[in-house]
Amino acid sequence: MKNEEKNTKRFWRRGNVLDIVIVLLVLAAAFAIGYRYYQTAAEKQHDTLDTVMVTFEVKSAQSAITQAIKAGDTVYLDSADSALGQIAVHTAATDGTPFAVSAAKVLVQDESGNYVEVAVPDDSPIVDFEGTVSCLGFVDENGTFLLGGRTPITPGQTIAVHTEQTSFVLTVVALDTTEK
Repeated sequence: MKNEEKNTKRFWRRGNVLDIVIVLLVLAAAFAIGYRYYQTAAEKQHDTLDTVMVTFEVKSAQSAITQAIKAGDTVYLDSADSALGQIAVHTAATDGTPFAVSAAKVLVQDESGNYVEVAVPDDSPIVDFEGTVSCLGFVDENGTFLLGGRTPITPGQTIAVHTEQTSFVLTVVALDTTEK
């Protein structure tokens, strides 16, 4: 009788091990199918990258920056050292530059102690400018622009960038997703 009990216990132990192996194989197969589906979806997203015009502004910058950057220059992200896009000519561009350049505005304290925004004189080396960068990416289901399908770019975001000639910090003003 004891022999029969031992044999049945061994049988069930082997059965449990076999069951565990089967369950692990089923889980591995489910994982493989999920991973393959994810890769296919990611490849489809990268195939459908759209051109998005990102309008940005730079406050209190050296005027030499606007002269050093030309239309078509590539702008790189400082954080990832990947391309943000190419400089496009802004709709209100000033002569000789692809940017809309204006006198810089600074806060100063008046006689009553209130802070007032005042434009810096025209001959000052400090300017504010607005520009446009042509980027590749797509807008996801939440309405967020994903640069290259990965990096989120949103209005109001401050981004450190550089070109071959200079570096600066820009603030994203608007995203234009209409096809050009």
